[in-house]
Amino acid sequence: TPDGYLWLATYNGLARFDGVRFSVFDTGNLPGLPSNRLVRLHADREGGLWVVTEYHELARLKGGSCRAFSATDGVPAEGAHWVGGGAQGGLWLAGVKAGLWQWRNDRFVPAPASAKPIKPRRSPPVRRLTISNGHSTSPMRRQSRGSRCTRSATMASPSITPRSRGEPR
Repeated sequence: TPDGYLWLATYNGLARFDGVRFSVFDTGNLPGLPSNRLVRLHADREGGLWVVTEYHELARLKGGSCRAFSATDGVPAEGAHWVGGGAQGGLWLAGVKAGLWQWRNDRFVPAPASAKPIKPRRSPPVRRLTISNGHSTSPMRRQSRGSRCTRSATMASPSITPRSRGEPR
């Protein structure tokens, strides 16, 4: 996010990395977060962090608080599949079954028929994550299909660089 944090959606809440340590936010310590099982994130241009849960619920973190959004805010009845920014700005939401909604005047409204459907860009899967403090690196390697990683060293003030399969080390 613009404030310098790296955010990760996990099945155990929202993890925030400040460059040194992780902090985890979940339904126990973040009122308004609808579930701990998070699957998608989007940082908007206004400094908010949008969260989509495994159960297609939608919430936004902004200014230190979390707010859940529902049908009264224009979220489709079947829920949110994806939320993200458009090429010309703005915020878009894709419904679970179908449909495209646009964020206008603090609510989601159906996109006009002239709006072209947008597809979220998919990044190649990360096979290796290198953490560096500018002097040395600490590779993290995935051990299995899960998110378990091993790290060979601990560093202060790391920067994170994801690498995809076939990319040079």
